[in-house]
Amino acid sequence: MSASEFLLHAHVRGIAPAESDLQRTTIEYPLFTINRRRMEVKAHNGKIVHLARSEYRLLEHLAINHDKAISKDELLTAACGYTEMGDYKTKQLVFQVRRRFEEAGITEDFIE
Repeated sequence: MSASEFLLHAHVRGIAPAESDLQRTTIEYPLFTINRRRMEVKAHNGKIVHLARSEYRLLEHLAINHDKAISKDELLTAACGYTEMGDYKTKQLVFQVRRRFEEAGITEDFIE
């Protein structure tokens, strides 16, 4: 079985947005809000979470697909547009997103 055949069981933990909310410009979670129009993430402590474009796309994809198991290839394609170095790059992006939230004062690990 290749690495791309394994499913990544990563998703954003918390209260899932209502289906109609996924069509809106903002997605609310207990710890943060995603503003899809501005491509901006704001922690509920008021701080902006500074994410690189690929980090933002990864987080947005997880938030929109919170109720699904996502393959590493699908997640990496959504974040970066390619699948090379899938397992390593995916783990690195998740690590970076967690670190950016820690820098904004959010220490709870909400990505599973």
